[in-house]
Amino acid sequence: PCLTLDVVLDKLGYQRSKFPLTVYFVGGTQADAPEKNKIVIVKASQLGRTKYDEAVGEEGEEEDVEADLDVDPILEHKTVKHVGGVNRIRVLPKEPHILATWSDTGRVHIWNVDPLLRALDGPAPGRLPHVEPLFTFEEHEDEGYALDWSPVRTGRLATGDCRSNMFVWERAEGGHWVTGPPLVEKHGASVEDIQWSPVEADVLASCSVDKTIRIWDARGQMQ
Repeated sequence: PCLTLDVVLDKLGYQRSKFPLTVYFVGGTQADAPEKNKIVIVKASQLGRTKYDEAVGEEGEEEDVEADLDVDPILEHKTVKHVGGVNRIRVLPKEPHILATWSDTGRVHIWNVDPLLRALDGPAPGRLPHVEPLFTFEEHEDEGYALDWSPVRTGRLATGDCRSNMFVWERAEGGHWVTGPPLVEKHGASVEDIQWSPVEADVLASCSVDKTIRIWDARGQMQ
């Protein structure tokens, strides 16, 4: 089974409406043994119109609906070994080849899957490189699900676990990440989700099993 997925931003243009369409996304497995889990990078192309889509072209002209409906979709995928089930996966918005994963082992990993994305678009290479995490964080006391990249400050990440701890990560030189101690204040129970403000670099929201939604200013919480 799979509990999580995220869309990979591509360079094919925004607000595309002409069929067939192409989309890239990533997901993570929840296998029956830790060593069987994978990150899955998927390219879905030749996605035709469905019977629920309007048959109007970009210039307002009617299109050939029957031809659009008669397109066979193509699904291609590449995988990366991931130790432990993938509780959550998130794509770095401005660098969509960078992923973060929350593992049920209690670790958070950051990955560079650029070679695999390129392999989905180009001729089949002889052998794909072995992909290991760029960085692994092991300071959480338990597994978790809360995970979000800042859309304002590229490379800034927030994570929350089932013991109510939350951390803010900062990107450092050399492609690494650094983290300080957990936020000073915290929820009274598991942090279920977390999200950065779309416009404020230091503001984030979180929700918890303690039945609260909280808004945080990360500057006053990090010591």
